[in-house]
Amino acid sequence: MWQRKWDEYKLLRVLSYRKFVSANREDPKDRQKRRCLIAARRKGLVELEFTPIDIVARLSPAKRYLYRKRGSF
Repeated sequence: MWQRKWDEYKLLRVLSYRKFVSANREDPKDRQKRRCLIAARRKGLVELEFTPIDIVARLSPAKRYLYRKRGSF
């Protein structure tokens, strides 16, 4: 079975040009993405919003300013 590879570096790269990233709460294919989102929240990199269907991650305000100012990784 092919799996999507998600780590904190990829998450921050995607969030540098997108406003949010979402992961389905019940889809087994998004398991690694959910784990990555929760680990990034523990480090203070993102803020999570829990909806009945998805988990939505946005950059935390301090990181948002830093990454937008720098432009890329």
